[in-house]
Amino acid sequence: MGVQDYLRALDNAVKRGSTFLCQYCGERTTSLGSECVCSNCEMPEYSDIDTMKAKNQPLFAALEALTEKIAANDYAAALAAYDSLYANGKDPGYLYAKALALIKQSNYQISMIKYDREGFMEENTSLRDDSARLASGARAALVSAIKACEPLLKDERPPLLPVYVTFLCHIKLGNLMEAGYTQQMLNKIEKYLGLYAKMMLDSNTGMYSEVLKSVDELLRPESFSSNALFYAALALYGQGKYKESKAIVAALKKQISRGSLDELELEIKDAETI
Repeated sequence: MGVQDYLRALDNAVKRGSTFLCQYCGERTTSLGSECVCSNCEMPEYSDIDTMKAKNQPLFAALEALTEKIAANDYAAALAAYDSLYANGKDPGYLYAKALALIKQSNYQISMIKYDREGFMEENTSLRDDSARLASGARAALVSAIKACEPLLKDERPPLLPVYVTFLCHIKLGNLMEAGYTQQMLNKIEKYLGLYAKMMLDSNTGMYSEVLKSVDELLRPESFSSNALFYAALALYGQGKYKESKAIVAALKKQISRGSLDELELEIKDAETI
C-alpha cells in the first residue's frame, strides 16, 4: 500500500466506522471492526460509546470526569481518579494509564519553563525538578503494573490483558528484549494484538520495512487501527520519506489528538531544513 491508500483507509473509517471509548483513558477512537486499539494509550477497546454508557454508567461517568481533569491540567485529581479505579478492580491497565498521565504531567511541567523570567530563574529549576520526579513516578507505576501482571503470566495460557499490559510497559521502559518475549506470547493468544505489538516493537528497533508490512494488515476493514497510520508516518520518516510522512500526520491530526503527532511534525520540519 502507498500513502494514498493509507489516507483512503482513514477516510473510509471516518465515514463508516464506529466511535469506541477507551475504558482506561476515556479517549475516543474511530474504527471499523469489533475491536480496536486506543488512539491515545494503545490499550484494547471493545465497546463503542453508546454500549459503554448503557452497560457501565458509573465507569462512563468516571472516564468523562477523568478526561476533563486532564484537559484542565488538573493532574492531582486525575491521578487520584486512577488510584480509585485501580483499587476498585485491581486492573493493571489502570496502573499503566496512570504512568502515562504522569508522563504527560512531566511533559507539561517542562512546557512551563520560560527563559525570559527575571532573576535567577528559580522557577525553571523547580519545574525541571518536578518533571524529573514525575518521570520517576511514571517508571515506578510501569514497574508496578508489570509486577501486578507477573502472577498471571505463569499460567500455561495466560490471560490476554496482563500479557499486553506487560508488553506496553516494557516498551515504555525501553526493555526491548522483554517486550519481544511478551510479543511472542501475545501472538499465541490473539493475532490482532500480536500483530499490533509486533508493529510497535519493529518501530522501536528501526525495522521500518517490517512496520509498513504490519500497517498494511492493520488497515484492512476487519482489523483496522488508526494508530497504524501513526506508525506508518514514523516508518516513512525513518526512511527519509518526509513528504509522505507529513501527509499522513496532517490527515491524522484532523482525527486524533496525540502529542506524539505534534512531536513528529516538528521532527519532519527540522529534517526538511537540513
